[in-house]
Amino acid sequence: MSSKYDLIIIGAGTAGMACAIEAASMGANVAVIEKDSKPGGAMHWSGGHMSAGGTQLQKRNNIEDSVQAHLDDIFRINNHSGDHDLIKLAVMEAPHTLNWLDNLKFPWAPECPRIIYGHVPYTQKRTQYGTNKAISIHETILPLWNESIASGKLQFFSDHRFTSLEKNSDNFDTVICEHKGNQVRFHGTNILITTGGYGSNKNLFAQKHGDIPLNSSTYPNSTGEGIQILEKNNAVFRMADLHLPSLGGIELEPGSGRSNFNEA
Repeated sequence: MSSKYDLIIIGAGTAGMACAIEAASMGANVAVIEKDSKPGGAMHWSGGHMSAGGTQLQKRNNIEDSVQAHLDDIFRINNHSGDHDLIKLAVMEAPHTLNWLDNLKFPWAPECPRIIYGHVPYTQKRTQYGTNKAISIHETILPLWNESIASGKLQFFSDHRFTSLEKNSDNFDTVICEHKGNQVRFHGTNILITTGGYGSNKNLFAQKHGDIPLNSSTYPNSTGEGIQILEKNNAVFRMADLHLPSLGGIELEPGSGRSNFNEA
């Protein structure tokens, strides 16, 4: 086992797995830290909806769309709020991501692309997802994940709970985790934290969003520890006041703040 990595990724969900696969394919020595017993995160739970303008699937279905049209639609919906640079970057990269999956023979649901009305709708059919919801994403990228592990460029550490960061110079270079009651330390040149979910932590949600009611269908592991650790290290949680709780859901257990679209 390597004592120092080119890249340490905390969280083996959609972002963490894809990043690890790409980094390993380019020769980086990668460690992925995950508190669950398996990789995949919310891919085991969510609907897996993805949106992009100008994708290959859209073109095969004679749908005229573009990055700019997607961006214009977002700014219409959010009234030009948010971090514009970050939004533009996400929208520009979105078709590359969906085309990457498409080139991997992703099993798109036959009704896609489509307009989704469970939240504020786009004006164009640009939402895409798999025949088996987000599990389709997991099943598509898992062979690449396993190949990266087999190559020795990617090491996966499950059941490791991220607890803190340290730095021995100007930059953070050490990740500290808890594993079976023991402290484990990982050293790396670069650290990427992809554990942003916090919708399963009622107290943290109330701290960030005040009186906005929580009706969450997020993965149970989305408890926000990564956010809290980063804030202890002077990171800033921005734009909590712009949260738009526009996705509908039925609270199956009154007072729980939880809904499950697979059951409701």
